[in-house]
Amino acid sequence: MGRGDPLEAAFLLASHGEVSPEQAYEAVSTRARAAMGLPEVRVEAGFPAELLAVRGAGTAGVLSLGYSRLVVHRGRVVARTSAVREYGDVQATAPLDLPRQSPRGGDPS
Repeated sequence: MGRGDPLEAAFLLASHGEVSPEQAYEAVSTRARAAMGLPEVRVEAGFPAELLAVRGAGTAGVLSLGYSRLVVHRGRVVARTSAVREYGDVQATAPLDLPRQSPRGGDPS
């Protein structure tokens, strides 16, 4: 079940009241790394350059807004995901020229 998205799994755990948002995120991050035998990661000198950047206020906000993110692996950006909300029947006074997702789901650039 699912789409292989750790943040979505954490969101589902927390939203169903199984664990707190912090515990859910720890399950898919720190504990998942430990289960795979990967080294600990912290944002400080001497640790691997592994980073997930997600917009949101607090862990609960990050889990609920996890559809836009940036992933850094070994010091390089390896994935960038963003979502664009579009609303129908909205009259704009000027064209917004917003970025669009490609019909194939890939990067539009």
